[in-house]
Amino acid sequence: MYQSRLKNAKKRAQRQDRNRAIAEPEDGQDYAIVESMLGNGRLSALCADGATRTARIRGSMRKAGGKVIISKQDLIIVSLREYEDDKADVIHKFNNDEVHDIIKWNLLPPVLHRALTRSDFFADEEEDTNVLFAEDARDVDIAAI
Repeated sequence: MYQSRLKNAKKRAQRQDRNRAIAEPEDGQDYAIVESMLGNGRLSALCADGATRTARIRGSMRKAGGKVIISKQDLIIVSLREYEDDKADVIHKFNNDEVHDIIKWNLLPPVLHRALTRSDFFADEEEDTNVLFAEDARDVDIAAI
């Protein structure tokens, strides 16, 4: 019985997310992209004004009832603090369908739009495809390169 209750709760939660309205930032709030997770409910976020801020995930998003999984390169809404310019609080996380709609409707600031579309912005390791190793260099005609 316990297993079935968990499965039903997950299905119910997924059903409610399907048709939710897209949230827009109000006064004192802004769009941001998660650059890295810092642990302990904190993350580093690139805000729409180009500043990188340390953001704290609010309690209702962290606790069991409404737990939201936030990962790198997610689009979120942060509430900017008036008294600390380099810190913010995470208010809302967008799912993939909502992100596509926001981009389609041009609601995203240009700084964040460029960051979302650049594939190398969040790359941990940059791979250089122009490097030839000794074994590969014997087989390749250098004049053709």
